[in-house]
Amino acid sequence: MADVDRDQHWPWLGYALDEALRLGLTRPDDVIHYATPEVMAAQLPHDLMATVLTKALAAGRLDAAAILETATAAQLAEHLEPEILWRCLDDVVALSELATDAGGSRARRRGAGWGACSGGRSSRGLSSRPTWCASCRRRSS
Repeated sequence: MADVDRDQHWPWLGYALDEALRLGLTRPDDVIHYATPEVMAAQLPHDLMATVLTKALAAGRLDAAAILETATAAQLAEHLEPEILWRCLDDVVALSELATDAGGSRARRRGAGWGACSGGRSSRGLSSRPTWCASCRRRSS
C-alpha cells in the first residue's frame, strides 16, 4: 500500500479494530494472533515497545489485554503493515457474520458445515484460531 493510501486509511483501520474490541466481536488474544510479538517488535516504534514493557513489568503481567491497553488499536493501525489488521478484521467479519451478499442476506461464514451446536468449539478440527458456534453464538478460545 502506498504511503499516501496508508496515511489516509490507518485512522479507519484503528477505529474499526477498536470498535470490534469494544463490541466484543474480537478479543485482544485474537488481535495478537495477527499482530504477533515478532511483528510488533519489528514494526512498532521503539519508544512504544519500551512503554509496553515498562507498564507490563510495573503491573506484573504481560498478556494481550495489557499490550492493547498500551499499544492501542489506533497505534497498531498507524504503525503496523495494513495487511495485518485487514486479515484480523476480515476474520471478525467472517466469524461475526457481518458480511452480506448482494441480496442482503447473511453470507455464509468460512468453514461451512457447522451443523449442530458445538458449544463454541471449532468444527474445523484442531485450530488455534477462535471460532463461533453457529447456533448458540458462544465463542471458543
